[in-house]
Amino acid sequence: TASEPFEIFGFDYRWNTYIVIADSYTNYLIVNATAADDNAEIITMGYFRNCRNSPQVALSAGCEGRSFDAWGWIGGTSGFISVANNYESPPIDIQLGSTAGSVTVTAQDSLSQSTYNFRVVRPPPPSVPKITGLGKFLEALIVASQPPSLEV
Repeated sequence: TASEPFEIFGFDYRWNTYIVIADSYTNYLIVNATAADDNAEIITMGYFRNCRNSPQVALSAGCEGRSFDAWGWIGGTSGFISVANNYESPPIDIQLGSTAGSVTVTAQDSLSQSTYNFRVVRPPPPSVPKITGLGKFLEALIVASQPPSLEV
């Protein structure tokens, strides 16, 4: 799970695509989008988990103990949301492999928009190889590698 926030370093409003590399144990991330213009009207994000959907979801990782007041929902278990400027989003679940999301900022004039896309890459957890089918052969190698007995 996300334990500490991390910033996308090098963010530039002129770039619209970002790649974030998460560790293999991160199950969700939280976005805190802050518009450069404090008068920005709406920040819309997608594809996030609806923490208001049910009591079970409200208590799930990433939703538990958080205020839902800054989130506008249409309905469903996940989807696009509106978030007040400088507020944290609900969680976006990160699958193994690649997960896409977006943030759209609408200016005060309600017409001008900027959309920023991000892709989170989550590698699989490291695996420990299992050696199987070598029982007798391996035991014979271990015995053969023992120093000889020098008793007389």
